[in-house]
Amino acid sequence: MQELMAQMNAQLAELPQWVQYWIDWMSVIFILPVLFVWKNNAARYVLATFVLTLSLAMFVFYLTRDVHLLGITHVIFWTPLFYGLYRYELKDRGLNFRPI
Repeated sequence: MQELMAQMNAQLAELPQWVQYWIDWMSVIFILPVLFVWKNNAARYVLATFVLTLSLAMFVFYLTRDVHLLGITHVIFWTPLFYGLYRYELKDRGLNFRPI
């Protein structure tokens, strides 16, 4: 497992600097739902999707050894999440978020 992570980190290090910053920024954003899971169902779904995406990404990397294919995991999990959040959380309210 350590060898797999070392290979992934080596490939990620070869990406352009702005992509590395983007990955770091999105990691922070995806971890933030931890602060809201106690009171908000949507935060639970986002956090669960993040965990599932990471798990599938590791499996895809294990099979392919190509960091460029990890984006498919985002399409698989985040597209249905976006649809569900829009349909159940935002559709009738627009951008008027409910207070936590």
